[in-house]
Amino acid sequence: MVALPGDVLLMILDILKTEGHNHNTLYQCALASRWLAEPALSILYQIYDTSPVAGGGFEDDQLKTKKSASPLGSGASKNAHNSIVQKWALMWRSLILSTWQEKTYLPYCKYIRYLNLDDLRELMSDLGMKKTRDEFIAGDLDKLIYRDGRAGFRTSTGSLNYSAVVERVGTFSARFLKTWAARLPHLETLDVWHGASLGRNSQEDIREHFPNLKNISVFRWTNENGSSADSEAESVLKSLRPDSLQSFNVMSLSDLGPRSIIALGYHLKSLTALTLTSLSIEAIEQLPSLGALESLEDFVLTDSRQVPQNPPPELISSVAGWICKCEKLRFLRLRRFLDDANLLSQILVDKRIHLELLHLKGYMMETSRAFHESLAFQPSLQVLSIQGDGSQNPTDQAVLVKALSKLGELRELDLKVISEFFTEQQIMALIPALPKLERFSFSGLHCDDNIWPAFLSLKNLRFLAIHASSEFTSDGILDFVSQLGPENEGFHLSIPNALIEIPPDSQDVIRDALAQNVKGTLDYDVLPGTKNAKL
Repeated sequence: MVALPGDVLLMILDILKTEGHNHNTLYQCALASRWLAEPALSILYQIYDTSPVAGGGFEDDQLKTKKSASPLGSGASKNAHNSIVQKWALMWRSLILSTWQEKTYLPYCKYIRYLNLDDLRELMSDLGMKKTRDEFIAGDLDKLIYRDGRAGFRTSTGSLNYSAVVERVGTFSARFLKTWAARLPHLETLDVWHGASLGRNSQEDIREHFPNLKNISVFRWTNENGSSADSEAESVLKSLRPDSLQSFNVMSLSDLGPRSIIALGYHLKSLTALTLTSLSIEAIEQLPSLGALESLEDFVLTDSRQVPQNPPPELISSVAGWICKCEKLRFLRLRRFLDDANLLSQILVDKRIHLELLHLKGYMMETSRAFHESLAFQPSLQVLSIQGDGSQNPTDQAVLVKALSKLGELRELDLKVISEFFTEQQIMALIPALPKLERFSFSGLHCDDNIWPAFLSLKNLRFLAIHASSEFTSDGILDFVSQLGPENEGFHLSIPNALIEIPPDSQDVIRDALAQNVKGTLDYDVLPGTKNAKL
């Protein structure tokens, strides 16, 4: 037997880490040798968040995880779900116990690069946790949870108060941050529910204990109990090393204002991803003063507050000009931010901007002709989702179809609702201009079997959602499905607004054909009140 040198084995482990989905292989390496155990386990916990048990990993590799498996189905489904919950619970149990000296084989918590304590909250509230609770809260963990007595850890019905458990063992609050921070010296990514847990004089702890922190995500950050979210965020951003923060995401309601916007300037060179939600008009006015975010690739702006219905044109032009200075921008998502269609009409025509993804939600077609025309200036787009109120004006529709026809690199196109007045002929005319489409979702006035041949020209199509009211026959669908090729493997067909009630046995024939031909699936729903029935 040939024995591999130690440095070669470490190189193999490093490759497994880089690939990021070899959790079982790494575990087997830890079992194979005491010498390999520590490096293998350290890598496992560095990438624990990508484990299929935690809902990570590649989509095809996930085991029906907590995010997709339901304990309410068949017995086999329940058993599979409970097995996942057990592994999920054991993972968190070892993480928590590792914060106590010599309670685990290795200090797993010190290897963590990404910490999401809401994942722990989700575990504790899972129905499958009922059978795993006693194993999870046993021995040393029982002592940790109930160290100050058992009051408050039971609900009025006598069941375990999961929120209290999560609060005790991990959810960040001002008094717990110092404890966790001191035990996570390599932390790079931090997700928290409320930004207040990062404020309130915790900046010194962040600076001292999180020297490698690069990514912060906060679900909400509002003023509470006399605190100022704006000043808290400013303090956190300033507490980090200049130009060290790579992503800063505030996902939901927030009271961030001008001070926190200015503080983003401490990371102008490093920020690659930024999400700002519910900004006030004062905060928006501060954005152009930042200067160019020269590394920014992914930008999300949603649900502004206190913005007038018709914002000043000079403000829109100022913000558009600032965004255009972010020349590495590739992914842009807007929703009810600042007269978004008008803003985009000025951004998309700029030669410095080369987007690959654009999402816009909540606008009106009839007042957005300039935006639709500007789409043609972004031939680099691969993913486009535009959702809003459609227009019955044929000219408005023609402008959009003409612009979309210039986007030959599109892989994903979502026209739900905005295409509600499109004709079948308009959709059929658009398809040949988009040969690389893999996912397509649209609505319209009416569709029937005449449209199927057009979709067969899309050789890479794997997802098709037809939201238009439709009169497809089972024979028409079956003929289309039978002509799909190997490039369409995994094809999913969704027809949610059918006017024809295809019998269940005919639907089963279509589903079997999809599964056998391209390992595909079908969703078929009839509009309420439909009485017409054809085989």
